[in-house]
Amino acid sequence: MRPKDEHKEERIKQACIDLVYDYGVEGISAGKISEKANVSSATIYIYFESMINMYRTVNEEILAEYFTSIAKTLNNKKSIKDNFYGLWDAAYAFCSQNPKKFIFTTRMTNSCIVDPSTDNVKPFHIPIADLLNKGIQSKTLKPLSTVCFILVAFSPLYGLLKAHIESKSQIEEPVKALLKQAAWDAVKQ
Repeated sequence: MRPKDEHKEERIKQACIDLVYDYGVEGISAGKISEKANVSSATIYIYFESMINMYRTVNEEILAEYFTSIAKTLNNKKSIKDNFYGLWDAAYAFCSQNPKKFIFTTRMTNSCIVDPSTDNVKPFHIPIADLLNKGIQSKTLKPLSTVCFILVAFSPLYGLLKAHIESKSQIEEPVKALLKQAAWDAVKQ
């Protein structure tokens, strides 16, 4: 058996992201991915047990990158509100700078392929959960679960970003500022 070639694996993952971005989940086959990645269809199964395993792996890697990126903004010396705004701005920056990855995870979340209760991204929620717990203890934030907090705080942003990415338009700063304030108002005590 030949050793795995990490360049092939990365090409397969990028082809998967590109095709889900361009066509959605339903329009993809191993043949289309292999053609775009310039590998044989059989090569995909050297790296992934199945197409579903490939989708889940790529999704988990993107979410790990995303949560690691936004968590870097957290700072114990800042207020809960400033940390929230930092997270929100970092989420906006990551998603707008990585539109294909963002749309990929959005489409995976809206499919039956990804089960959020079993995904391996929960460890990446820990810094956000810590902020939430500090905010709850200080009576700055509403007592929400981490998942609920992420949904309430970031879903409006994700919806707006998705619409703007798909229409290839920009979000105007006043709209972004208004949405960020509305998200803060939704989670604060």
